[in-house]
Amino acid sequence: MIKSPLRLAIALAACVPAVRAQSPAFTMQRDILVDSSGWHRLDLDATILAAGKPFRVIQNIGEPGSYTAVDGLGDLRLYSQAAREVPYLLVYPLARADVRAFTNALAITPTKFASGFEVDLQSPRLVDQLQVGGLPAPFLKRARLDGSGDRQHWTLLVPEGTLFDLPADGMRSLSLDFTPGEYRYLRLTWDDRSSGRLPLPPRVDVRFTISRTPAPAALSVPLGVDRLASEPGTSRYALKLPAAHLPIVALRVVVRDSNVLRAARVTEARLTGVDLYPSPLGAATLRRTVRGGAVASALDIPIGTPQEDRIELAVEDGNNPPLGIVSVSAVFAQLPYIMFGTSDDRALTAKVGAPALTAPRYDLEALRDSAAALAFSPARWGDATHLTPVADAGTGSALPLVGAPIDADRFRWSRAINDTAPGLATLQLDAAVLAHSRLVDIRIVDAQDRQVPFLFEHMSGPLDDTLPAFEPITPADRTLGAGVVSRYRVKLPFDSLSGARLVLRTSARVFQRRVRIEIPALETQRAAPGTMITATSAEWAHAEQETPAQPLTLEMPRTGKDAAVLVIEEGDNTPLPLDAPELLLPGYQLRFQSDGTGGLRLMYGRQDIAMPRYDIALLAPRLIGVPATAVSMAAEGNALTPPTNAMPVRIFWGALVAAVLVLLAIVGKLVRAEPPPAAEGAK
Repeated sequence: MIKSPLRLAIALAACVPAVRAQSPAFTMQRDILVDSSGWHRLDLDATILAAGKPFRVIQNIGEPGSYTAVDGLGDLRLYSQAAREVPYLLVYPLARADVRAFTNALAITPTKFASGFEVDLQSPRLVDQLQVGGLPAPFLKRARLDGSGDRQHWTLLVPEGTLFDLPADGMRSLSLDFTPGEYRYLRLTWDDRSSGRLPLPPRVDVRFTISRTPAPAALSVPLGVDRLASEPGTSRYALKLPAAHLPIVALRVVVRDSNVLRAARVTEARLTGVDLYPSPLGAATLRRTVRGGAVASALDIPIGTPQEDRIELAVEDGNNPPLGIVSVSAVFAQLPYIMFGTSDDRALTAKVGAPALTAPRYDLEALRDSAAALAFSPARWGDATHLTPVADAGTGSALPLVGAPIDADRFRWSRAINDTAPGLATLQLDAAVLAHSRLVDIRIVDAQDRQVPFLFEHMSGPLDDTLPAFEPITPADRTLGAGVVSRYRVKLPFDSLSGARLVLRTSARVFQRRVRIEIPALETQRAAPGTMITATSAEWAHAEQETPAQPLTLEMPRTGKDAAVLVIEEGDNTPLPLDAPELLLPGYQLRFQSDGTGGLRLMYGRQDIAMPRYDIALLAPRLIGVPATAVSMAAEGNALTPPTNAMPVRIFWGALVAAVLVLLAIVGKLVRAEPPPAAEGAK
């Protein structure tokens, strides 16, 4: 007769039949290292989550801001070294049982630099959190927490924590979490060296728990951070996630700045209609305060589950320099752990990445309710190996990589695309494309002049281009009654750039100027030749010697590349020093599927075609939520053909010569014709 849950568990595990490993097309295998036989617990990490079937995120009932990842890793299989399937369970840590309030806080004997209180729980209880309430705000204090069963021997639970309530800053943190333990007395000691003393709290909450095994801390993974081009006053960062469709619920920002108060938002590309547009994932106000060596911060940004492996963070800097970001991490929802049993200490192999598999059901399921009572040994992840699945010969690609043929000779510009790897690729459009296309006439064409379907993506940030330094048209002159006026030629890279903005910067600290952009008047405006008109104007001023001036952004009209003039009304001052200007353009990129064989070209410059119509409903699943490789293209070069709305030169001259020959033939025939004979008898 089996007398204990542990023996029952071992007996059930022994009765589980070993299942011969199937051979689905896994994409990754990974070693699992154990040091002994028996039951093991293995926590999930980003590597296994990135390769397996994605989880779904749900909000925990009655716990605002708390989320759990469910229904994931259905394709996970464990195998022994004999290639036999090993049963396992995905187990969630048990919820905590209760929260109790204690108002009998007793003051401890204060010292010169410390004060605090003790709480008597009346009997030893399994606890894992203490929370204070009712203290007068504002306050920001460091504290330590100790626990004891007999009030003689104390265990350090939290060596240094920070509690704060700062209503003006919108920040509050009044609890200290610690490893579950059985204690009767809890003692909190305030650090009073750099702040005033607090009274006894009128309320102290202690959280009881039912498990000695602490719930794993929320998985947090550092992300790759790349600075992006942006307009003045805003900083943009591209964040690279380990994979798409991960159960991420927040971003955690670490900054070096002492005091921070800035709005931040997170976006990713989502399909709207037939194009991709930036879609909001989350927003928050980043806050950080340092007082007397203690730090209060709220630098987490709650977000929805990303569908892509690349998202964008934008921080509103206002009149401050760019935020000093040290790192950005992805915070995951509460994850289960893997429970499995072994009869020896030999390593196992985990395999994932087979979407066709469904979640397994083992007889081990009978132990789920008693899993928390089992004694686990920790298991560890080993090396991961990426596998190449064997393609099924009976199935082909669900979507073609090419579309209908097109007459490539009628485009004015053709540029080679440098794609060398098969898979999803992204191509950012540059200033040349924006200047010489209508956007709707863009096509990707292969070596056989067949179209390659793509998705058109609107970027949230701009494309930037540094222009040549300003050159004065003439020395600054004094206009009658208007003071000194400086004029500079604005040298744009192309004619008629739509949506362009000019960014001006100066090293001056104290100034006030009227600035405008002038362009030549159109013939339809009935102005004298050479007349310049004001297209846009603004006031540019700064009056703080200690801080640099904010850049000035001016909307640029569509005009010739050397036709615009920057005019600065200097008053009775010396000319304002100007840095090299920056040009901001709308940002766009194309997403397309490449076969990796090369030979693709970007074509544009036609007036007789409209926006392409591809099967977006079928194409989108292949191009969204899939890792992509950024590719480049060759320089634009010279136009290949004249505009399509003009008659080709050869045809024009050929038609003209033919018309002349026909006219000459008619004239010659008329000259050779004899006059009609005169009537007989005429005098």
